[in-house]
Amino acid sequence: MINSEFFNTLSSNYDEMINFKNSLQNKIESLNKIIEPDYKTALDLGCGTGVDSIALSHLGLTVDAVDHSAEMINLAKQNSRKYNAQINFQVSDLTEIKLSKKYDLIVSLGNTLANIRFDNVSKIISSAAQSLNSSGKILIQIINFSNIPRDKEFILNTFENDKVKIIRKYTFEKDEINFVIDITNENKSKSISTKMFPHSLSEFQSLAKQNSININIYSNLQLEQFKDNSKDLVICFSK
Repeated sequence: MINSEFFNTLSSNYDEMINFKNSLQNKIESLNKIIEPDYKTALDLGCGTGVDSIALSHLGLTVDAVDHSAEMINLAKQNSRKYNAQINFQVSDLTEIKLSKKYDLIVSLGNTLANIRFDNVSKIISSAAQSLNSSGKILIQIINFSNIPRDKEFILNTFENDKVKIIRKYTFEKDEINFVIDITNENKSKSISTKMFPHSLSEFQSLAKQNSININIYSNLQLEQFKDNSKDLVICFSK
């Protein structure tokens, strides 16, 4: 399944899977630590159903948000109305978007960039760096793939209520990683999958050097110190 089809299919269950309301509050608290007092604008690359964009809007920023899944964007628009957030949403492949504005903060959270080949990630970061204001930051969150054992399938998490059960996991075939989601509801089951690209810390460090930008590394959005066994890899680029 190509990546956009994967997320279009996933969209109907996505907000339940991430517990949207709780996730929104957590993102507001976390992103508030990132935002500098003079920040006014933000760009969300891979916005999904809008949780990060809405959090940034609630923190007082003017937000543009992009995702390649039309169904995700439709839900993001619904969520923005529900949570009273004014956001400019756009359907676009992140590898094709042309950035014509400057931003104080550019975010790509929730493992978005792991859906994209590294050569294209390199282009995205280069474009983002050129689109930062002088004190701006680029905040990236992906899975710390170096901490995932590859001898068997790896369960990321399981969500279950009285309507649906959703299991998110990684499976491994030779050098490839597949992101698989098993969905069971009304006694019906289906699995959807898409290929992942396990970007490493060293690759992001090379991007910092190539683009002459600073890099800080954390284990989560609370900006705790990164360790080899951290679940996530959080990168903060700055000028």
